[in-house]
Amino acid sequence: MSGSVNLQIYDDIAKVTLTLRGGAAQAAYVTTAANGCAAARPMPAMRQTHLTFTASSTMDIKAPIPDTHGLDNRAARHQSREEATNPAFPEDLFSYDTVSSSPARCLYTIAELDEFIRAAPTATFQGYLSLLIVEVNLVDCFNRHTLLSGACCHAPVHANALTATCKRCNEQVSLRLNPLILGQVVDETAAIEAGGLLLSDRAWRDFLGRGPEALLDLDAGGLKQIADRLVFCRLTTVFGWTPDQSRAGGRICVMRFRS
Repeated sequence: MSGSVNLQIYDDIAKVTLTLRGGAAQAAYVTTAANGCAAARPMPAMRQTHLTFTASSTMDIKAPIPDTHGLDNRAARHQSREEATNPAFPEDLFSYDTVSSSPARCLYTIAELDEFIRAAPTATFQGYLSLLIVEVNLVDCFNRHTLLSGACCHAPVHANALTATCKRCNEQVSLRLNPLILGQVVDETAAIEAGGLLLSDRAWRDFLGRGPEALLDLDAGGLKQIADRLVFCRLTTVFGWTPDQSRAGGRICVMRFRS
């Protein structure tokens, strides 16, 4: 069999594409039929992750180890996040005042948060994350007319406008700033891929220094200036995590940014 097969592989912090070519592509049909997951932990701040397999390499599908269940949950969270393009921020689940006024300031790393979620998969968490901004995709989203996004009729809706017309039902849909504007963020332990954070309206204003109305008044040059100022800034986020996939689509919810 000729050609190649692309496999999506997940771990707790990112996804990568594994391309199999030539004879190795035949094995892809075994792996997809097995519906398995393979662990691959990329280094923080890498723009692309490449996996290399040789004739002596072995990939264990559905390995009988505790991490297998966690990887299955990670894949399910990613699928639900893809389906929930830009859900409304779950304001009622978290309290910024509670976190900011608490005498116990819980500062997590990304890896520590992952461990807590694994240990208590049904629990809700609130606290702080200190993150380094690696990518800001304002110009890319502007050029693709996806600065704002939403969903209607189980389909994503994008536009460089506050509202857009659903192509299926012709109804007007209110849009929010696209989570993909904020690209990869990292700390000393791991990385969060683009779209992995769900920001509140207040957090977007903290991050961009303006609301969506003012953002839409800018051209590509103005957006690039904002993006250039933000890249490689370190910001502290006040975040919340809910295991309810229907509320946040498996994303970390950012209530506010604090410099």
